Amino acid sequence: MTPLYKDAAKGPFYHIAIIALLGVGISAIPLDKLFGLFISDEKTALCLAQTVIRYIISAAAIITAVKYGFNKEFSFRKGVKGYIIVLPALLVAINNFPFVALFTGGLTPTYEDNYLILYIFYCLSIGLYEELVFRGLIFPLCLSVTENKKHGVFWAVALNAAIFGGIHIINLFGGASIPATVLQVGYSFLIGAMCAISFSVTGNVFIAVILHAVYDIGGLAMSELGIFNGFQWDTLTVVLTAVLGVAVTVYMTVITFKLNAVQVKIKILGEKFVTAEKAEIESAKESERNDSRSETAESDENRNDR
Repeated sequence: MTPLYKDAAKGPFYHIAIIALLGVGISAIPLDKLFGLFISDEKTALCLAQTVIRYIISAAAIITAVKYGFNKEFSFRKGVKGYIIVLPALLVAINNFPFVALFTGGLTPTYEDNYLILYIFYCLSIGLYEELVFRGLIFPLCLSVTENKKHGVFWAVALNAAIFGGIHIINLFGGASIPATVLQVGYSFLIGAMCAISFSVTGNVFIAVILHAVYDIGGLAMSELGIFNGFQWDTLTVVLTAVLGVAVTVYMTVITFKLNAVQVKIKILGEKFVTAEKAEIESAKESERNDSRSETAESDENRNDR
């Protein structure tokens, strides 16, 4: 275990709060004002500014993960079983694309090719930043909180998703309405849970990054950046989304209950990491037992002296 993780094990919620607040706070730096000095188009300046700051945070998150000792989460495991298990999550992400509305003429493209490239990098930056921070850093800390509980992985996923969803409440300060914010908190919780489960199954945080980025590329095309004009949520899209969402939620929940917290920890942190942690715990227990024996012996000696 690294010194930083040892400290986190003593007070994981403190580390979780610091990481979450720093990640969100830095992402809110208004770089668009700076980019606006050189780029006349306001939408492009804002998109580019947010993309740059997220990639900077992502790089910092990777460095921090290494400091914690979370190196293994960046490696792709041999075998395809884990990746096949999480394929339904990819279907959810792909379903966020407005395919039905495009085919039926409900949406019409309005983008320029150059802006489309920037938009893709913009969405990738969201997936990279949010997953490296909330799954790559915060999820292992959540797991350290719940690993000794029954269904420890389930509770770690729930805690992690609640933190991820709850952090979106700050959108109220950006002028978002209460209903819109509540809706975003809700679906952010679900997406966060889906990504956390996928991370737990595969042991690779970049799988969560890919899922999140694909989901955003389809979902933000119209609502945030105006890639399309028209109406996306026709009846067929709503029905397909609801059916797929319920089915995958049930499927992923069942998977989560089958996961073992120690095995997941080994998968994303490494066996040596867990072995060292157990050895340290046993050492602490042995030290307590020795202290107890010393106190007992001292007490017996005092009684004999009397």
